[in-house]
Amino acid sequence: MEFEINARSGSGRAVRLAALLLGCSLAMGCMMPVDYVDVDDSQKQFEQAIAIRNIGIDHLNNWRIAMAIRELRRSEELNPNDVLTLVGLGQAYAYRGILDDAEAYLLRAIEFDPDFHEAYVSLAGLYIQMERYDESIPYSQHLIDDPTFATPWRAYNNRGWAELQIGRLKEARTSFQHALDFRRIYWPARLNLGILDSMEGHHLDAVESFQWVMDENTGYAAQSEAAYRLGELYVGLGRRDDAVEHFTASVELDPYGRWGKRSNDYLKLLR
Repeated sequence: MEFEINARSGSGRAVRLAALLLGCSLAMGCMMPVDYVDVDDSQKQFEQAIAIRNIGIDHLNNWRIAMAIRELRRSEELNPNDVLTLVGLGQAYAYRGILDDAEAYLLRAIEFDPDFHEAYVSLAGLYIQMERYDESIPYSQHLIDDPTFATPWRAYNNRGWAELQIGRLKEARTSFQHALDFRRIYWPARLNLGILDSMEGHHLDAVESFQWVMDENTGYAAQSEAAYRLGELYVGLGRRDDAVEHFTASVELDPYGRWGKRSNDYLKLLR
């Protein structure tokens, strides 16, 4: 199952919230302007907050969640209304499973900037994580209806997953198909469409979708889930050898991940 709290990387794991580097590059270091001594204290505090925020976002991008929270909280103390900081904290707390705090930060972000798209993506994904599917859908719909949102396939996919969870299977299929109409290679929608096809007994279509996710450069976590889904499907069809093959592949792809562990449990039963 795939939904987004953030813009995904190829691995399906790392956060990709772009840091706005104001005036200098963190990687290169910052050269102080000649007249820096004349900048008032509030400007210095603002610049310090931005620098700390960018460090926090880098931690978040590289999956160092505890470090991200520490730095982003420091930035928040200096500049409490910065939307990137608020969204970063919302995403970090969501990954930590501290969901009430995540919700509070994302709602604050939307309050301060109602046009900040990533806050809507993140909140839609968070409500899915919280199993508050009906509340998720309007945030995805807001993005779908916004012609300035550059990646509508992400919103369609989140909407589709929420619809699937509340039993609106026809609507979910339409949402996943719209996502793929916009971006054919968008693997989360392809994987979710395979799950829906499997649920509805369209086995050949499900196999095609899962195999596509395995064959493409979608990242080990996604490929492990697709292999697990194929193994589970083959168990239902009574094709034991095919099931063992795909559960084994899932374990090899991501032995310590969720789907690798579940595949290993299946293998213990089948062998």
